[in-house]
Amino acid sequence: MDPNVFLGLMSLMIPFFLAIGAYQTAKKKHRTPWLWFINCFSTGLLGLIVIWCSRTLDYDEELDYNEESDVLGWVMLPVAIIWFIITFYYGYYSVKSHHDAMVFDAMMQFLR
Repeated sequence: MDPNVFLGLMSLMIPFFLAIGAYQTAKKKHRTPWLWFINCFSTGLLGLIVIWCSRTLDYDEELDYNEESDVLGWVMLPVAIIWFIITFYYGYYSVKSHHDAMVFDAMMQFLR
């Protein structure tokens, strides 16, 4: 298997498994699971640590809704989006500069 393909798969699988862990933790803490899945998929281990350290919300089984809203999840969402954009931006330009250097080296070897 090509090492670049392996690294690409791992860069998607590791945040996905961390996000599944955050989803399960959010369900146990009576928080919004899909919101924490998105947060943790975007921020990785940072989101998982935040959900682990948060307190469990009060839940009323008779009314079947949370007495408290998941404000922490909604505050974490813009942080997760900004984190994802910055990571994508720097990752893209890092790969682009590496590719440009490889093309330049190939062109210089061709001209010799």
